[in-house]
Amino acid sequence: MVSDRFYGRGRGAFAAEMFERLEPRIVLAAIDGLPALSALELDTNPVVMFDTNVGRVFIELFPQDAPGTVANFLEYVKRGQYSESFFHRTVDDFIVQGGGFVFNENEGFRQIFEPDLGPIQNEFGRPNLERTIAMAKLGGNPNSATSQFFFNLNDNPSLDTQNEGFTVFGRVIGEDSWTVVQLIADLNRQNVSDQSVFDTQIRDRFGNPLFTDSNGFSTTDPEGNTPRNVSGAFGEVPIVNSFTGDIQPGNLVQLLNAQIVKTGDGTAFYTNMVVYPEGFASPTSTETLKLVNPHGTPVQVQVIARYEFGMRDTTLTEITIPANATVNITLHDSSDPENSLVEQFNPYALEVYSAPVESGNPAAIAASINRFDFGDDTGESFVLVAENPGDRATAWNFAGVLSGLNARSFVVWQNLTSSSADLTVTIYYRNEFNAPIDESASFTLGANRRGGVDLSTVGSIAGLPANTLVSVRVEANREIAVAASSFIASDTLPPRSSTVSGVPNEGNQVSIIPNVVVPTGGRAVLSILNVGGAPSIAIGIQAFVETSPGNIAQITPGFTLSNNTRNQLVLNNQIDNISTIARDQPFTLRIDGGAGRLFVSGVMIEYGTQSGAPANSPVGGTSVHGLRNAATVHHFADSFVDRISSSEGAREVISVYNPFGNQNVTVRLTYRFDDGTTIQTSLITVPAASPVNIRPEDNAQVLTKVDTDPERFSNFSIMVESFDISGNNARPVVATLQRQDNRSGEMNRLIASGPIQFGEIVPLTDSRFLPGSQA
Repeated sequence: MVSDRFYGRGRGAFAAEMFERLEPRIVLAAIDGLPALSALELDTNPVVMFDTNVGRVFIELFPQDAPGTVANFLEYVKRGQYSESFFHRTVDDFIVQGGGFVFNENEGFRQIFEPDLGPIQNEFGRPNLERTIAMAKLGGNPNSATSQFFFNLNDNPSLDTQNEGFTVFGRVIGEDSWTVVQLIADLNRQNVSDQSVFDTQIRDRFGNPLFTDSNGFSTTDPEGNTPRNVSGAFGEVPIVNSFTGDIQPGNLVQLLNAQIVKTGDGTAFYTNMVVYPEGFASPTSTETLKLVNPHGTPVQVQVIARYEFGMRDTTLTEITIPANATVNITLHDSSDPENSLVEQFNPYALEVYSAPVESGNPAAIAASINRFDFGDDTGESFVLVAENPGDRATAWNFAGVLSGLNARSFVVWQNLTSSSADLTVTIYYRNEFNAPIDESASFTLGANRRGGVDLSTVGSIAGLPANTLVSVRVEANREIAVAASSFIASDTLPPRSSTVSGVPNEGNQVSIIPNVVVPTGGRAVLSILNVGGAPSIAIGIQAFVETSPGNIAQITPGFTLSNNTRNQLVLNNQIDNISTIARDQPFTLRIDGGAGRLFVSGVMIEYGTQSGAPANSPVGGTSVHGLRNAATVHHFADSFVDRISSSEGAREVISVYNPFGNQNVTVRLTYRFDDGTTIQTSLITVPAASPVNIRPEDNAQVLTKVDTDPERFSNFSIMVESFDISGNNARPVVATLQRQDNRSGEMNRLIASGPIQFGEIVPLTDSRFLPGSQA
């Protein structure tokens, strides 16, 4: 029943109907329902989005009329002060007011005020007309506005003359947004000033009671001259749910998320988003965000951190990336913690939004995060959300995550919606009798929040033997992004860490894992999880090697998996029995579960331990998940050539696999540096059903560029474009990046980074990839 969760007044039937119609709009991963550029008074005006628990509101700002007020308002938005606040006051046919208070499960109750911003100068100019937004302030003090704002429900000329006028700095855009504001105004109001959470805290920053006769228009009627009979700050609070006893955040009209969706420096909205949910700054870590603009026109970028605890949001930066350029942003440097952009000891997710400077130009970017901690290095590409519907997932899977003694593994997630999410984490493994076991745990995640779990806290996982690989599936009732990280550190073992994004939704029927290596002194373990609901899957495994084009080696034995179980295969013995593949030689795996059979796959590549390490100790390694799609464009934001280290340094390879069984394809690589320099290769042929491995260090032009300033240019980005043999028509391929890093001097270290795919994205089950088919 609507009445169980909606407390309407006045136009009750209208309000209930609109609540039901508008509520689903706030649970989409991308920015949904953006207004048309033509709906703005000026196409260069900034726009802010309010996601509330009753709908979404877009607000156009007027910096040309109230520059100081707009700058102040945007600063509160960027600092995350408005997110998770609530609308604390409505007056019939007059105003809806918010921006003053936060009340949520993470922080409890607090007043919004940033001392360094201080009260701002009054900039009254525009009249207080219906649909405009203006700043609230103290009575008798025109220059006292700070964070609180109100929407004008009608033309309110009295507010143009009171207290030297109330500054209008924007307006609500479009009928859908205005309907949400009206819906808030139409809700029942309740006096909650006697609630224990509020009654000792309802004073302004000067210690005076809020919203009394001495506190301005808030105690007057719409004409501004008749004292109102109200009960302090919370005497007219709009309520979405009736309640008895203590008030809860869900009873209020919550402003769940406030963010900038268009800057004032361009003529386009942020329509593209990439996300990665794993970030953590500590006294020993350094984290770097790497962004790539692959287009011939500049792109605007906004980076938002979403924290697990405390105040949720912070806009870390807004920048313009020039055409064909890369940008490296130091999020945290253990040697310079005072200039850290992110909080220490508070896990966070990163959302990166992009827009063209001029409307109509492309805006999609590539991004990756690199983390160095405890002498070890990890990195991974972000997940594309806005353009690829297949990545707007409510379930994510990991075929092999290291668990057991000495291993700490975390599965972390980011809620991509402005609604709370319920999650279930299921861990699959086999006991000492090889019997399939699964254990699960449930979690609730707030709107736009980051969360996670230490797998060792779930069931019996902490007691598993060393070197145990488990599979993990995370399911939610909202759209999420999920990653897994593993760490190994002990007195006898070198540090090892890895991070990897999951495989979305229900997995693959066919997957490709390029650039697999069985290292001398180490091992490679193929893990497969049956998540597709099929009673059983007969897994077929093939290997392809660059030095023997078109030669397919069968990996035997394969195996059969029943539903919701995992299995694994140590590839060492199988590879040793294949004459065309040697230890330390890269090869590509193709895993096929048969028609309609869905699974996820991955390989954990582990190099040997230090001498003297205990037998059977986990050595860690890098997880490489199978890819389910081919694409015509692949981007890698974090490429590296070592020209500084005196050791063997870092050796990097781009592995490209041609999924066509009957035709050769070609690829072209473009290297981009942060000064805008681009280096493009000639076309490289990739034979049918074969991989080709391309090493940046073999490109003389790249080395020459890096040598001009190794500190600056050792890091760059790579774009891989793929074509038919003529180089004129796009053809999809599969590509990954891996770096074997020896700079620590301890051992070989493999860092894998999946791509962000653009262009034509094609499932590997496409009929074009079958032998004898035509492209």
